[in-house]
Amino acid sequence: MSMYRAVTVRLDSSKKLICEQVMLNKDNLPSGDLLIKVSYTSLNYNDTLLLSQPNSNMTYPLVPGTDASGVVVRSSVPDFKEGDEVLVTGCGLGTAINGGFGGFISVPADWAMPMPVGLTLKSSMILGSAGLAAGIGAMDFINSGITPDKNEVAITGASWDVGAVATALMSTLGYNVTAYISGGSDVKDYVTHLGATTVKSLASIASDSGNAMDTPIYDGVFDVMGGGVLSSLIKVMKPNGCVLVAGGAESMQLNTSLHPFIYRSINILGVDALQCSPKLKTTVWQMLSGEWKIRQLDWLCTEISLNELNDYIPLMLDKQIKGRVLVNHSL
Repeated sequence: MSMYRAVTVRLDSSKKLICEQVMLNKDNLPSGDLLIKVSYTSLNYNDTLLLSQPNSNMTYPLVPGTDASGVVVRSSVPDFKEGDEVLVTGCGLGTAINGGFGGFISVPADWAMPMPVGLTLKSSMILGSAGLAAGIGAMDFINSGITPDKNEVAITGASWDVGAVATALMSTLGYNVTAYISGGSDVKDYVTHLGATTVKSLASIASDSGNAMDTPIYDGVFDVMGGGVLSSLIKVMKPNGCVLVAGGAESMQLNTSLHPFIYRSINILGVDALQCSPKLKTTVWQMLSGEWKIRQLDWLCTEISLNELNDYIPLMLDKQIKGRVLVNHSL
């Protein structure tokens, strides 16, 4: 069959973004080294933005979806053959070319990775770009000397998407995780199940004390919020601490003082899972499929069909989703 289901975004005559499910012809996909039949994809926070608001950098119509796992159905390179299970994350999937919210993708060979031993088409997409970001974060912590024996680590937005995977991964590695969340007892129970040892409200750190530095608490912070949350946490870092910035769900702005950086020698690192080097990506995926394999992986995801995707976009934008959203193309 040449036709396949896909969720596309396009601009109407008034420049309003329209998100709709359509049937596309795989023969119309651009020529790539690999033609892949997509089995699973995941709904990332970045995907929801592309699905809900126009972006002047995008060319429409477009099939979003930053991540995809599937089976090679055609290959023009010797490194891959028909029937190989592969995964693709970032690189331009779902932004530069049609992505994982379609039943087929056509990509350059260097965008794809053979499925790591220990992962499946499903489990690789429960992790997806969020798992890659969490894995890069764990590597950054360890390289900065923030090892599990030095265990006071805080994770913001710990119940959803990247933060949830980071909570599960850091607890699997043996860190003592303080999870900052918004929500009630069900959310607290959820992050506790993921391995958090302490749970606090995001609202408790959102206010500005007015001090350049406050009482030191954390050796490491994995932040997806930005804005006031991040600036407040920077103030409570222990000497030689490491702050990882993996998102800006509250704000992409940061208002802070140089005092913690100078007088406590803390460092701040950005985490980019979408355009990281192939070498780093391969290393992290090997760790996630082996030594760093997350115990609570099935607990991390809600599995949906492509038909349900539109229902979950506003929920993720409002941060009402616990964990990850996995799209099963066979449903």
